[in-house]
Amino acid sequence: MEACMKKAFALSMKEGSRWGLTQEELCSFTWSFRFRDLGPGGWFPNTIFKRYFHPDSYVDTRPVTHFWTEARMWRLFLGEDDGDQYVQINEYPPMSISRQLDWSWTLESMWVFMASDHKAGPNPGRDALCEPSIDSDS
Repeated sequence: MEACMKKAFALSMKEGSRWGLTQEELCSFTWSFRFRDLGPGGWFPNTIFKRYFHPDSYVDTRPVTHFWTEARMWRLFLGEDDGDQYVQINEYPPMSISRQLDWSWTLESMWVFMASDHKAGPNPGRDALCEPSIDSDS
């Protein structure tokens, strides 16, 4: 029993020190999104929106807001110069990825901040998008 507990502890510590975010993780979380405070008249720094990444490289929000009306595509990549990991939505500045002490994830750029929101639960659209399609003709 003690050996199992030690192994479980060692595995959890290894997981906690992992810095790379996988595509599956990116698509499984609900993300809290906000604009950074850009001074007087800034872009809604206190308003938090929910964002959802999907395996087909789309990002959406629920409920749909007038701030987010066009299709948004994302990509996960490694920086050429530093080897760090980034997420980029459309042509906006890439967001650096970091792991927090509570093992949550953050994505941030000069304009925005996003955090994995474990209290909000998983991405509500993930299961439907990850299921294989069934061809009714076969």
